[in-house]
Amino acid sequence: MSRLAGDRLGSPISRAFNRALQPVGQPDTAHSFRAIEDLRRRLNSSEDSFVMTDFGAGQHGEFSGSESQDGQAVERRVGELSRESSVDPFWARVLFFLICELQPHRCLELGGLFGISTAYQCAALRVVAENSASDLKNRVLETLEGDHTLSEMIRGNLGSLSLGEYSRVITGSFVSTLPEVLKTGEAVDFAFVDGHHDGDATVRYFDLIRPRLSPGATVVFDDIAWSESMRAGWAVISAHPVVAVSVAANQFGIVRISDTPEQIGEPPTPESGKRSYRLWLV
Repeated sequence: MSRLAGDRLGSPISRAFNRALQPVGQPDTAHSFRAIEDLRRRLNSSEDSFVMTDFGAGQHGEFSGSESQDGQAVERRVGELSRESSVDPFWARVLFFLICELQPHRCLELGGLFGISTAYQCAALRVVAENSASDLKNRVLETLEGDHTLSEMIRGNLGSLSLGEYSRVITGSFVSTLPEVLKTGEAVDFAFVDGHHDGDATVRYFDLIRPRLSPGATVVFDDIAWSESMRAGWAVISAHPVVAVSVAANQFGIVRISDTPEQIGEPPTPESGKRSYRLWLV
């Protein structure tokens, strides 16, 4: 962690991890975290079932490539799905503190499920907005979610947490919605990719997002060690010439894009120095 802390682009990531490792009951975050974790407990204990359109890789090898693109209707229990697939509290706090440290303007999330990770990111945007000048307050997380029912749940859950104003939820497969979302608006400063758990697909999403990333932007990938395919995808992404810093930390892979415009899209030089870090957290 000390090497990462001494890296100009890596230091905000180091600070975010250090803050996430602190006791949860810090006065400036306790209320937000408690409310979101109360929501998580309600979701985890729910016996409700619903039919969802799943575009993701689900269990290892469950869907073929074409089914992953077209979606497959599956019946799931809310509690079971929440316990299996929601980002756990520590990694959700990492997302929160990354946004607090980086203070991004435009944020993007691929895959929202019930909105736990969405809520943590929106709560961080609220903290940033409350501490920003008036002309910097309009910060919104755009969440792409494939399933209509889940999208409605995200909106409802964020509303119950008074976080709706910091979120825009877009429904549909990433293949159809991501290019449209990226056509408009300013450059993306922060993205969290946590949907289709397939390495090739994850690389494709990065390739779509990459031209719209701002200098110094940060992209977080979940479950980079979930399968051989995801490990291979992370290797491709972290080695890309636009990536100045990459951090592999358990299930999270984090990259920061070069903030020197002339280096974006160019192979790294000894002066620019691509830096890779690995953190083992237990």
